[in-house]
Amino acid sequence: MGTSRSARIRILVVGLPRVLSDIITETIKAQPDMELVPSEHSLDFRSHARDSGADAVIAGLVNDELTSDCEDVIWMRPPLPVLGIAERGGRAVLYQVQPHVTELGEVSLDELLTATRTAARSRVWKR
Repeated sequence: MGTSRSARIRILVVGLPRVLSDIITETIKAQPDMELVPSEHSLDFRSHARDSGADAVIAGLVNDELTSDCEDVIWMRPPLPVLGIAERGGRAVLYQVQPHVTELGEVSLDELLTATRTAARSRVWKR
């Protein structure tokens, strides 16, 4: 029994050297549970990533770092995981937002405000 289209993982591939992009896209096309999201180079990347229905992004790293557009995608609502691929060495890094739970117990209003400030200031990337 085949995988239904709605159950397939939609992947957007961007910013990779052509040969590496070709290898990755052909590999994804061969997977029964995955499909490629068409890349729209003329559009705003963040809007395209959000509106395309992508479930994940595979992106080239620049100097071993994500581009600011890719960082923004991680923090979109809903956030998208981004798998960054380095041009050399085959190194990959998975960037994703994951829930973190800290039990605070009973708190006063002042403690609630302090916890809110601390949580808001602890974000890795600021908008």
